[in-house]
Amino acid sequence: MKDDVFAKVENQYVNYGTRARELKNQGQKVIGYICSFVPLEIITAAGCVPFRVRGDIREPITKGDTLMETIVCPFIRSCFDLSVKGKYDFLSGLVIPHGCDSMVRSYSTWNYSLNLPYFHFVNTPSVVKESSFEFFEEELKAYKKSLEKFTGKAITDADLAKAIRLHNENRNKARALYDFKKSNPPMISGVELTKVLTVGSSLPVTESNALFDEVLAALSQRKEPPLKKGPRILLDGPCVDNIELIKIVEDSGASVVADTTCNGTRD
Repeated sequence: MKDDVFAKVENQYVNYGTRARELKNQGQKVIGYICSFVPLEIITAAGCVPFRVRGDIREPITKGDTLMETIVCPFIRSCFDLSVKGKYDFLSGLVIPHGCDSMVRSYSTWNYSLNLPYFHFVNTPSVVKESSFEFFEEELKAYKKSLEKFTGKAITDADLAKAIRLHNENRNKARALYDFKKSNPPMISGVELTKVLTVGSSLPVTESNALFDEVLAALSQRKEPPLKKGPRILLDGPCVDNIELIKIVEDSGASVVADTTCNGTRD
C-alpha cells in the first residue's frame, strides 16, 4: 500500500491538475483559488471543485511579464504566467482574496487577461474586532450570492454544513499527517508531506480526504523513517508548494518538521 499511495501522490504532483481537468471534461465546474484565505467551503457547497493555483519555479516567467507589472512578487507572477499560458485552462473561475498587496493590485489584470466566466474578490479583514466580523459576514454573503448566480443553484444551510464538515475533516487529517513528524527522526519527510498536501489541494475535498486516509494508513505501517536524525527545522514563510527548498534542507541532513506556510499549517 505504501509504495502505491506515494507513487500515486508523485504522479499527481508531477502532473498537477490532471484530475481537475478530468472533472471539467465530465461537466463539473472547477474554481481556482489563490491563498488559504479563500473560504473553500462555499465553493464546495455550490457544487464546484476548489483547485489551488500554483506557481512553478522550473518554468521561466515569460508571457506573464508582458501583461503584469514585474514589481508584483515572483510567486503571484509565476501563478499568473502559468495561467495565461493555458496550464489551468480547465478552470471555470477564480477567487482571489485580500491576502497581500500583490493579490489585491493584480486582481484586475487576472480578470482582464484570463476572461474566465467567473471571477470574485474576497476582501478579508486584517484586524480582529466586532466591526471586522460584521464586515466579513457581508463579504461572505456577497461571495455566496456570486457563486449562486454563476452556478444557477441556491446554496442551502445544509449544503454549507456538509461542506464545512468535509473541510474540517480534511484539516484534521492534515494535522494527523503532521503528527508523524513528532518522532525523531520523523516518519514522514518534509518533501513527502508537501507533495501530499499539494496534491490534496488539487482534488475535490472528498477525494482529498480519501487520499489523506490512504497516506495515514501507509505511514502507520512504515517501519523505517525516510530520514536520519538531524537538526529539526521550522520553515517559516508564505506558500511553499514546490519541494526544492525543502529538499535542499533535507538533503543536507536536517528535517523540516514544522512550518507556518499557507499551504501547510496555515491552510
